[in-house]
Amino acid sequence: MTHNMRRFPALGFSLTDVVLMSSYNPATMLGAAGELGTLAQGTAADLTVLEPVPARGGSKMRRGRPWKASSSSAPVLTLKGGEAIEPGPGPFSGGWVPAPRAET
Repeated sequence: MTHNMRRFPALGFSLTDVVLMSSYNPATMLGAAGELGTLAQGTAADLTVLEPVPARGGSKMRRGRPWKASSSSAPVLTLKGGEAIEPGPGPFSGGWVPAPRAET
């Protein structure tokens, strides 16, 4: 999820939009908006704390247009079922942010 969330700000979405698209909107689509996708008291809530980090990727093409992220994010801590979980090494060889691609 973190990998996908980090792409949205580079496409012009605000942090509020990214959080809604990653939590509340999917819960609503599943018919569980009153139980999931919110931090309201009495609801189940797993939470990931992210920190901003510089983007390492070069320009890429998305739908025929150049796309370049100026910043990214990496998880610092996840709370799942009330327990704190440290983030693992990340999905990329360099951790949580992909390495730059060679320009073609």
